[in-house]
Amino acid sequence: MTAGHGRAAGRWARCGDALLSRKATGAVVLPADGRTAVTLSEVEQAVWAFTAEPTTLETLTVLADPQSLRSALDHLSALGLVREVP
Repeated sequence: MTAGHGRAAGRWARCGDALLSRKATGAVVLPADGRTAVTLSEVEQAVWAFTAEPTTLETLTVLADPQSLRSALDHLSALGLVREVP
């Protein structure tokens, strides 16, 4: 099942060669295209950590409420940082 707008399904994994810098105040990621650095929310940071290897949506549900998780996956996906995998 493919994830559509506002819907997260399947397994998720990091994509590309993004660079992540953790600071005491949060984390900043530079997507592989290198256009703009983006500050990640706490939920997005947790999703990033959990998706080093393909991870099921069920596993990710421990990170946040469903709406926050969908929002984080949508944002990270739009930035090209995570993708749904078979």
